[in-house]
Amino acid sequence: MKEKQDLEEDAQACRRKMSNATALIEGLGGEKVRWTESSAGFQTQITHLVGDVLLSAGFLSYAGPFNQEYRSLLLELWKREMEERLIPFSPDLNVIGLLVDNTTVSEWSLQGLPSDDLSIQNGIVVTKASRYPLLIDPQGQGKTWIQNRERDQQLQDSLSLGRPLLLEDVGEELDPVLDNILDKNYIKSGSTYKVKVGDKEVDVMKGFTLYITTKLANPAYSPEVSARTAVVDFTVTQRGLEDQLLGRVILLEKQELEAERGKLLEEVTSNKRKMQELEDSLLFRLTSTQGSLVEDQSLIEVLRVTKTTALEVSEKLSVAAETELKINQAREEYRPVATRGGILYFLIVEMSLVNIMYQTSLRQFLGLFDSSMLQSAKSQLTSKRISNIISFLTYKVYCYTARSLYEEHKLLFTLLLALKIALQARNISHPEVLTFVKGDPERALLEAWFDHPTPEDAPLPDGYEEKLDTFRKLLLVRSWCPDRTTAQARRYISDSLGPQYAEGLVLDLDAMLAESDSRTPMVCLLSMGSDPTENIERLAKNKVNSISGEET
Repeated sequence: MKEKQDLEEDAQACRRKMSNATALIEGLGGEKVRWTESSAGFQTQITHLVGDVLLSAGFLSYAGPFNQEYRSLLLELWKREMEERLIPFSPDLNVIGLLVDNTTVSEWSLQGLPSDDLSIQNGIVVTKASRYPLLIDPQGQGKTWIQNRERDQQLQDSLSLGRPLLLEDVGEELDPVLDNILDKNYIKSGSTYKVKVGDKEVDVMKGFTLYITTKLANPAYSPEVSARTAVVDFTVTQRGLEDQLLGRVILLEKQELEAERGKLLEEVTSNKRKMQELEDSLLFRLTSTQGSLVEDQSLIEVLRVTKTTALEVSEKLSVAAETELKINQAREEYRPVATRGGILYFLIVEMSLVNIMYQTSLRQFLGLFDSSMLQSAKSQLTSKRISNIISFLTYKVYCYTARSLYEEHKLLFTLLLALKIALQARNISHPEVLTFVKGDPERALLEAWFDHPTPEDAPLPDGYEEKLDTFRKLLLVRSWCPDRTTAQARRYISDSLGPQYAEGLVLDLDAMLAESDSRTPMVCLLSMGSDPTENIERLAKNKVNSISGEET
């Protein structure tokens, strides 16, 4: 009887082992394909590793001070040089993908760093370069990100407590007291380090880092400063701003799609981490198990979970790719809105060259952009909605800016607006704009038209009246009759942008009040002989009466 029982137990154990062995073989068989592909991928990565690291190191060391176009040119030049010297590198190398993961980029975005490629590259240099960063940051975007990312501290406290420090708005020269810190001239004292700050020796604890920012748009730093710091150009470029504005448009217009994409990316990232942990556990068990593999139930369970997770990750990656494609298509559809926003902002910035008092912050402009998105007419047709946003945004920014300009500069601003929009639409060419700017003093023909008291109103001879549009006629007037340029410029503005742009703006205090709040005061800069006191008092009385009426 006992022999029969022992025989049954042996048979049951044998069946269990065979079942486990089958499950193990099937599980490992499924992993074989993936592991073979991963192994081939790792081998390719190893082959390209030297070149990829070299390009990344070059980018971190040298690309910071330059704009996006020059950074791309540098990378292309380096790649060409490496090809000539037979140094292998990944042909589709993306320094962003190599140096930072999506989770970190998402964290930076939540901390206030714009999501365009230039800003992400800047974030990489700031966080990964060996030297302390010096940010050229006239719009203040880099400083805002760092303030959200780190806490402000005193220099000596930051050193001794191991905390980050932000030095804001420095000039072209840095205080010599920073020299030892920037050069990292640390003195080893036992297991800790000290640094000389002025006439004191201060402990340097792990966690200390230094950030420096300047509002200067084009500072001329000495070679010593450039060598001691990682200079990073955070200045907003037209392409970079366009990408930022495009992101804001999509968040508002396609909010549900963007939210779905964010959720999917979060899930995919989480599953990838879980997948990595399971693979590490699986490999550890395969290499360190002391008993029989077929008796290791936990190993079989890990195999099962790994396989299931791999399928889930694969499915979610596929869905995320489809959603990403939809979002990219939607983004490009709304790009004209972002393009117009970029044109408007940089035109406003350029007006400071006319008069230094014409200053507009990027944050102020982004507020105008967002409010224009919300207030412009809605439409089910995407093309109509885009047209509505562009029209409303352009006129709102025009009114907002023109009322803050001296009267003599309003026509200049409006004409530049018309020219820049026409240039972007390729309705006019850059050489034609230069012709308008420089004029042409030669007047060999058309003397009768030239002698007319208002040549802009007279028909052009030799059939040119029908051949030339309003802008080309403006070029003719500018070249032959410069004293009549202003009148023809108003006609061109009306024809190009609309009659409302050619008419004078009347100060509307009610509209100004609607744009202000408790943190945005209205400031009147008075010219000789102007006194808006009566209008302000009337506005105040009307608002008090309306509030009293609402309360009763």
